[in-house]
Amino acid sequence: EVATQDTDIPEANPTITQKQISMERFGILTYMSNVILRQRVDLASAMVKNYGTAQAVFLDTRLLIGNITGRSQAHDGLVFLGTQMANPVAIGDFKEQTLHDMAEALPNLSSFNDVVLIANYKMKHCIQRLETTGGQRLFPNAGEKNEFMTDGYQFVLDRFISNALQVSEDDSVGGSDTALVLCDMSQFLVGIDGAMRIETSEHFKFGRDQTTFRALMRMGWQLLRADACIVQEITGAS
Repeated sequence: EVATQDTDIPEANPTITQKQISMERFGILTYMSNVILRQRVDLASAMVKNYGTAQAVFLDTRLLIGNITGRSQAHDGLVFLGTQMANPVAIGDFKEQTLHDMAEALPNLSSFNDVVLIANYKMKHCIQRLETTGGQRLFPNAGEKNEFMTDGYQFVLDRFISNALQVSEDDSVGGSDTALVLCDMSQFLVGIDGAMRIETSEHFKFGRDQTTFRALMRMGWQLLRADACIVQEITGAS
């Protein structure tokens, strides 16, 4: 429709929303004998350094398979936040079409540059073994690298996705499932409030002659759109 100089343009009142992340406190608590600390003064600094590694492992695990229903872990991870494919796939029936179906389930708004396929070692090996009808490997670089391209999407290996999930039952332990996660990471927000706070106390375990180390941090995450993360349940993984 072509507007002229006499055409009235109606007013519009667009709504702008601001997404908020619910931040939670996470902590690490360690007790260490004062006798050992006096003998090895370097242990305290080594422990503080290891807290950073522990934080990274904790965050990586919760971001992917954190679970409220079964584990009360403050926030669900991507496996439980995303949109699950309608039908689980047995690991013995995994094929190239599984990857195509996941890609087709993503909304058109997603960009190739922002989408990654996340899986653990077992699923990486399954992808590595996929072949064409002529017997050639579909992803020849999969055996050499932990990051390669699948259907135009970057593959990311993450060992923290376990083979003991119960994806369709909304629980992260006690099952025999694993999962493939195809996610538009531009729609996944992660917040960390400042640096990790580390404190010590010689009085909390005074009666046991122990020093207490405590590390606290505030973090949270939110998937802006459930359809921006496609989850394929893979059964019989363990």
